[in-house]
Amino acid sequence: MPSGTVLRIERVRSERDKSIYECVADNGVGEPAKAAAELNVLSEDTIPLGFPRFTIHPTVRAVEKGRTALLYCEAEGNPTPTIYWLKNMVPVNLDDPRLNIIHGSYLQISEAKEEDEGTYECVAENSIGSSFSDLASLYIKVRRVPPYFSIPPEPVYEVMPGSNLNLTCVAVGSPSPYVKWRKGSFDLTPEYSVPVGKNVLQLKNIWESANYTCVASSKLGNIESVTTVLVKESDSAPRNVQTCSLSSNTVVIQWDPPKEPNGEVTGYKVHFKTLPNLPTTNWNTQNVDSGTFTTISDLTPQTIYTIRIQALTSRGFGPLSAPVQVETQEGVPSQPSNLLTKSISPTTIQLQWSHPEHLGESVIGYELYWNDTFTQKQDHHTIPAINSYTLSNLYPDTIYQIWVAAKSKHGEGAATPPVSVKTDQYLPGEPRNVKVEPVSSTSLQVQWKPPANKDKNGLIKGYQIHIQEKDENNSLVGAPIRLDVSNEDVEAYNITELQPDTTYAVQVAAVTRKGDGTPSHPRTAKTRGGDPPRIVIAPRNQTVIRGSFASFDCTALGNPKPIIEWRKDNRRITSQRYTVQEMSSVSVLRIERVRSERGKSIYECVADNGVGEPAKAAAELNVLS
Repeated sequence: MPSGTVLRIERVRSERDKSIYECVADNGVGEPAKAAAELNVLSEDTIPLGFPRFTIHPTVRAVEKGRTALLYCEAEGNPTPTIYWLKNMVPVNLDDPRLNIIHGSYLQISEAKEEDEGTYECVAENSIGSSFSDLASLYIKVRRVPPYFSIPPEPVYEVMPGSNLNLTCVAVGSPSPYVKWRKGSFDLTPEYSVPVGKNVLQLKNIWESANYTCVASSKLGNIESVTTVLVKESDSAPRNVQTCSLSSNTVVIQWDPPKEPNGEVTGYKVHFKTLPNLPTTNWNTQNVDSGTFTTISDLTPQTIYTIRIQALTSRGFGPLSAPVQVETQEGVPSQPSNLLTKSISPTTIQLQWSHPEHLGESVIGYELYWNDTFTQKQDHHTIPAINSYTLSNLYPDTIYQIWVAAKSKHGEGAATPPVSVKTDQYLPGEPRNVKVEPVSSTSLQVQWKPPANKDKNGLIKGYQIHIQEKDENNSLVGAPIRLDVSNEDVEAYNITELQPDTTYAVQVAAVTRKGDGTPSHPRTAKTRGGDPPRIVIAPRNQTVIRGSFASFDCTALGNPKPIIEWRKDNRRITSQRYTVQEMSSVSVLRIERVRSERGKSIYECVADNGVGEPAKAAAELNVLS
């Protein structure tokens, strides 16, 4: 349960379970929190008068999901006991507004949910004691009905050309099904907004007959109902519309006059669009004053257009003809898009772009152009029909202008706008005049000069020093240590915290915004010898009274500075009763509330700095009771 825990003891026994039970809470911050309670177990023949006793135990209940469940429980005792309920051994959450205690002891659960299912029991308490009721299970029943159509669409709807229509579909079941519409294999209802139970499909400006399918689905199954929307012919619309593509941007259209026009025909309006689902008010148009023939130009190459025609009479424009489609021929490609450039080395640029949206004729390759600010020269290269390319053999640290154009067998199309990109710098060369000298048993000094001006290859931001230990065979051992020097003007650095009498290899590398340059040739140097540890003030024997405090002092010297460790009877001290304080070369062991033990304990101070053998000194602690 949140922020809490329940300890449950099944089949309580008087001798075994009668005890003090303690709850301890610890989160590592401060001291643990504790709380205790006593469990007193009575035998059958020692139960006092007034002890809580159940007169009605809860029984197994089953209720439909969404209905109200009532669990009964009554108890008597003197004084009158207080009743509370447990679910799955945890107190019920009465903060839930659906759960209430009525008549002092009955548990009422409104609008039951599946998560309400579980094992329930009553607890009756008064000042004499506590009593638990029998366990009872609550089951939540969920109705399951496969989906079925309560209002299916009609089998056929007949409409006039250009009409609007609403298709309604209603399905029921338990759980309630999702309802969506489909045209052929294409879903008309977005997956993220499929309604439950009812879906109304709005069709506007209908010109083509088509089949539509209503699909109702739940986890119990799927059902479908198909309807046909049938568009009637109009005798007052132009007939027999025919099209022909003349070139990549021109088509020819011809048609027959309406069979029964609403008055004398005085002209026509030709509608054309690449997106036929848009309202015709958003289509492109071209007026024809006389005749039943026209040419439309300035179209997009290799693109499908939908054509519809209206006749104009003294009464206005009549209905639109049935839609027909025509595809323009191929031509030169349009402009590529999304030209991206990235410098991947001082002499190399990676290029990527998207193929033209309107290809015209098939793209057979690309023309790549570039110039630079160093030589002021323009270059050109023909590449295959790909959409990425690596441009190499360039100048470092130089700005380039790059553009690309697609081409077909009819010629080269429009180029992309020029994109600027700068090649990377070379990494800096190695520092000069590197020297390494010992300073002490634990430190070395390294000195250097910056790389020559011709090798800097950018602004020096600092240096990186690599140092690695060498063994007696002059081989590198261990992992290298890397030290950063962020000041570009520094030409010397003291390397500290090394081992005495040890050989090291040292390298220096200059750093620019491009990273670490070429490291210098390794230089070797050996730290001076160190002094082994020695204890100058040893701990003294002590005799103390039990429950008091004791402390031992130990002072050790050496080069490098020794690390002091305390041991008791040859074991490292870890108990929380011991505290160690370090002050310069002095270590103090303090023992809180000394306990008496058999015999005497030996406390040992051990000092070690890695040079020679560790130094040791021991003292004896005698505890009087």
